[in-house]
Amino acid sequence: MNKNYFGKGCIEVVRDLARLVDQGRYMTKNKFHKLCEEESFLRNLQKEYPDTVKFNFFNPDSSLFIKEDYEHFNKALGSYANVAVMEDYGLENNALLLAINFCIAILDEASEA
Repeated sequence: MNKNYFGKGCIEVVRDLARLVDQGRYMTKNKFHKLCEEESFLRNLQKEYPDTVKFNFFNPDSSLFIKEDYEHFNKALGSYANVAVMEDYGLENNALLLAINFCIAILDEASEA
């Protein structure tokens, strides 16, 4: 895993999620957990919101893409989704906010490794 690129990829995800929330976008916790379980959350964001979500580090079409980092992020997101729920983070409605919290936790873990 390329720690530098992985960290930058996590930051890109947080930024794009924040933009989506700012635009009033919403995701249910059931949809979020399903996408995380299927390891398709990032791909879904890119497909559903192509004008807002423009990853470089986690975009298979980018020259900065590293498959191992992408797979690691998806697996880590799925792991968090299996053990944590919105209420653990004091959230009630928008699972995109939960995704931001998970991204920060994943980034924190990666920086400690």
